[in-house]
Amino acid sequence: MMRSAAILGSWDTKRDEMRYMRTRLADAGVLGRLIDVSTVSTDQLGEVDGYGARDILRGREERWAGLAGAGRGAKIDFMAEAVRDFVLGLYLSGEIEGVISAGGLQNMTLATAAMKALPVGFPKVMATTVATGRRPFVSVVGESDIVVIPALADLAGLNFVTRSTLDKACECLAGMMTGRSQLQRPAGQVVGLTLMGVTSESATGAIEEFVRLGLEPVGFHATGTGGIVLEEFVAAGLIDGVLELNLHEVVSEHFGGGYSYGALGRLRASVERGVPLVVTPGGLDFVDYWVEDFAPGLADRRYVLHNGTLAHIKLTLDEATEVGALVGSRLAAATRPVPLLVPTLGLRAEGRPGEAMSDPEVDQALVAALVGSAAGAVQVEEVPLHLNTREFGRLAAARYVAAAQHPAASPALPPTLPPSATPAPVAGEGDR
Repeated sequence: MMRSAAILGSWDTKRDEMRYMRTRLADAGVLGRLIDVSTVSTDQLGEVDGYGARDILRGREERWAGLAGAGRGAKIDFMAEAVRDFVLGLYLSGEIEGVISAGGLQNMTLATAAMKALPVGFPKVMATTVATGRRPFVSVVGESDIVVIPALADLAGLNFVTRSTLDKACECLAGMMTGRSQLQRPAGQVVGLTLMGVTSESATGAIEEFVRLGLEPVGFHATGTGGIVLEEFVAAGLIDGVLELNLHEVVSEHFGGGYSYGALGRLRASVERGVPLVVTPGGLDFVDYWVEDFAPGLADRRYVLHNGTLAHIKLTLDEATEVGALVGSRLAAATRPVPLLVPTLGLRAEGRPGEAMSDPEVDQALVAALVGSAAGAVQVEEVPLHLNTREFGRLAAARYVAAAQHPAASPALPPTLPPSATPAPVAGEGDR
């Protein structure tokens, strides 16, 4: 039996490309199901193994009609929601095993609204002109695992350039659908841990110790996206517990900006589900900004250059107190004891006594505020080590294992599916 894939596209402008992708997928043994995501009136799809915009909008006709006089952006937002729900329904019913689309901003917005709602590991490919130049990649993938194929020529008809782009996209999807791309959770215990370059040594030590003990560690880069994915994995029950070696995203949340801004509400999934959780103050003592984006007052602060364009800026006493209190307030709701490991010789690379990012007074204020705000939820252990060492990482892993053996005060919440992404408003023109 042939595997099936959804081919998403606006039938008014992308019918040639959609038919071409269906042919190329068929050559690879995949049945392509055309799905028209047009937001303008067009002739009915009328193709075998396809769905028209009327199918997508079924049950939403009255609301859609109410948008007759609305602007293009409102219609695209509405259709993105409808497409997301329709494609998710096809997935849940087992009708599709992959999804693909090609186009510019409008097609990308509509197609990826659906792709982002699908589980991690489900094959999804987007060929788009949006993935070129200086445009932020987040508009295409968000926090999902969409495979993106840059389209160097506009997908406005078939030619030798666009055929090559579509060929690559179809070959990619077919390969994933016939391979082992689906996410398979192992039978053993899975531990999520957070890291950044300035705390990577401790992460390496923790990973080595977890592997030695037979656990499966999964690392998440705490720079604005990793924390979001970690929270979703915890909520979905894909991760059994968390070792927070780097909570830097909380600092960016507090500042409302910076390079690592984006992962809002960190720690909440772990606390709400009651999973084993071990916390350190790693990453909480600085904020990161592009050099040209230094906020007023930051340029004269203690900082180091992480690379030629990105600066890590040490917090002040007041800022450290505020950040510590924010972390502690989230831990205060924990239903099981939360070990807090406090290294006394520094919290990050270049943070040893006498080094550029060392400020014991700031570090102590950070920890004191965290402990005070946590209202007894944390169990503090001072460790005479530097955080960015493998020794500290191995110790943290051992403390996690001990915490995981401690029964929760109340049962964990049942797993939930990762939240569906809400499509962002679209400004400007569409594909054509």
